[in-house]
Amino acid sequence: MSANTDTQNNPSIAPPHFPTVEAALNSLPVDALTQLAQQAGETILSFYHLEERGVQYKADHSPVTDADKASDTVLQEGLERLCPGIPVISEEASIPAYERRQHWQAFWLIAPLDGTREFIKKTADFSPAPPPPPPPPQETH
Repeated sequence: MSANTDTQNNPSIAPPHFPTVEAALNSLPVDALTQLAQQAGETILSFYHLEERGVQYKADHSPVTDADKASDTVLQEGLERLCPGIPVISEEASIPAYERRQHWQAFWLIAPLDGTREFIKKTADFSPAPPPPPPPPQETH
């Protein structure tokens, strides 16, 4: 991931207390992302045994459940808390216009419940798909 000095002047890219997106991501403890993924998974499982899962259909006819929406909230709020200023693009939300995204140096891409159809069928082939942990800091020589 690359970052440049433009991030210092753009709060939608990096929080003001970090000089770059890279610095923000490198300071993020991997265990915090792991805990966030576990919390999203627990949220999904809280809906698993319910009779009514609030299944609706998106414009593309793909299903979305209350579990998808709840996991989305957990992940989005958690990422904002862990790394404020890094935008989130979620499968369950509309994608911001290109004019807004074109200067982003980084963003989180999440699928709050990957395998919604399988979740509805009550198979075990689903999971939260939070972002991967940031890459380890690179040494400069």
